[in-house]
Amino acid sequence: MHKPAPSAFLSTVLRRCARSVRLVAAAVLLAGSGAVAAESLTTVAAGNLPALPTQIAPGGLVHVDGRLVALGHDGAWELRADNKAWDALPAPAAGQLDGLEGSVSAAGRTYLLQGRDALGDRLQPVVLNNGALVFGAAIALPEPLRNARAATFGDALYLVGTDAAGSAQLYRRPAAAGTATWQHLEDLPQQGVASALQAQKGALYLGLATSAGSDQLWRRNVDASWQQVASPDGTIVAGSMRALGQAHLLMLVKDGSGMTQARTFHTITDAWTTLDTPIPAAPQAVTAWGNGLAWASAGATGSQLQYAELQGGKHLLRWLDWTVIGIYLLAMLGMGFYFYLKDQNASTADFFVGGRSIPFWAAGISL
Repeated sequence: MHKPAPSAFLSTVLRRCARSVRLVAAAVLLAGSGAVAAESLTTVAAGNLPALPTQIAPGGLVHVDGRLVALGHDGAWELRADNKAWDALPAPAAGQLDGLEGSVSAAGRTYLLQGRDALGDRLQPVVLNNGALVFGAAIALPEPLRNARAATFGDALYLVGTDAAGSAQLYRRPAAAGTATWQHLEDLPQQGVASALQAQKGALYLGLATSAGSDQLWRRNVDASWQQVASPDGTIVAGSMRALGQAHLLMLVKDGSGMTQARTFHTITDAWTTLDTPIPAAPQAVTAWGNGLAWASAGATGSQLQYAELQGGKHLLRWLDWTVIGIYLLAMLGMGFYFYLKDQNASTADFFVGGRSIPFWAAGISL
């Protein structure tokens, strides 16, 4: 019987060992990748803001000229720059806050979405001027809409809502033009009640409540095509969606058990992350604030306010990581300098092929 040469036998053993090592390494890498994915690379700064001794109107928490403003049925308040107390603003004229549905920021301005009988019919621009709210000329909606939501995408203002017949409609108009008319766009991919509308990463995102239970999240691309993305597994709190950074959407989501939590959606990977922000009471009004959200909940004697802000970069590299990186770089530099001094007379070709003196077993392990 022909016996294999010792070198061939050893080569076969090395190949099998190398294959086993690759399998073990792959398993370790997969296990490690799961651990890395489970750890969020952002932290959340959450806390309480000063309470108000009165109830905020539904949709009455707005962000005006960089300041947090609370609107009630009997007045308006502005949060101080140190976030420690509220200052009362001059009371708006009668009827100026009637039918408040929410707010939207467009073209650097803040608009209040208002209407009557739960039907929004106008966008009311508002600014802060010398410690008082100043209202501009209202922009009429194309038709009265229930559960209307608005967002800026590029240089256009988008509007979605349910008409009197119960059909969801989508409109667009230039954001900066005061006399422009609304353009009716294509039908929504599915009928439902709009809970949120926000632009991010070259697309428009729509939260849609349907009879299926959990809200759906749809993406409208630049070519006007709709694509359904991963569901939030819960109900998006109306008006709580906002864009953060280059690829994140932050919103408040109420799950099937009735618990409300802040969640982020990554628009590139379609991945959801739940943030550690316990919200004991259902939010009545939500608005963008800082690098996150602020919301108001009904309290025993007034409105309780909370906030949650994302802080990136807190878990990226610690001192041990930098130590390992530094040792690795020093080792690489030391090895390179050592072989440079040892083989100064060697040619470049000899350097890259190791002088053609590498044994077969070392080359096999290397591969």
